[in-house]
Amino acid sequence: MSNITNSGVELSNKLNAVIGKLSTSLSSPGYSETQKANMIDMLGQLQGAQLSSIGYMAGSNLGTAETIDKAEMANKFLNDAQQLLDDMYTQDGNTLNYLKTAKSTKLKETQFNNYFSQKYNYNIAIMKILVLTSILIMICILLYTRNLMPKFLYVSLVSMIVAITIIVIVTMLISEYRRTNTDFSKFWWFFNPETSLK
Repeated sequence: MSNITNSGVELSNKLNAVIGKLSTSLSSPGYSETQKANMIDMLGQLQGAQLSSIGYMAGSNLGTAETIDKAEMANKFLNDAQQLLDDMYTQDGNTLNYLKTAKSTKLKETQFNNYFSQKYNYNIAIMKILVLTSILIMICILLYTRNLMPKFLYVSLVSMIVAITIIVIVTMLISEYRRTNTDFSKFWWFFNPETSLK
């Protein structure tokens, strides 16, 4: 009989632990109505089993065989409740992992799009400079061929336009080359090992 009492105490302790977990889970957000209904149903069954086990340990008139049957039934409810909790925790863990992965993917997509958008705009600026240079040179050629500009002024202006354009374009190309592969607004430098990797 003492074995039954010890088993009953152990079962009651397990029931208390699972009932506590279920009660905590019910107050947590993120569970569907079906999950909450299952938890409430399981909670009721477990509390009934707990009351029965307390009555048996207190010395009911039931025989030993029937007490063992009731204890086994309560143990089955306990196992079902534990399985329900484990399934819900696993599902929550999978959902959390999925959300983390989705967030990381979206962040990388955004960074990727921002990088190429900035690079595209930078290259457009280079092309605009080349177009402006071509227009200025064509104006100089037109004025010179119409004899509206002396030769020394024509040569000086064209040389100055070409020199400034070359300096600006080369500077911009070097600047583009020195930028990191992940953030177009950041540069990498030979003297700083942490930022020297592209």
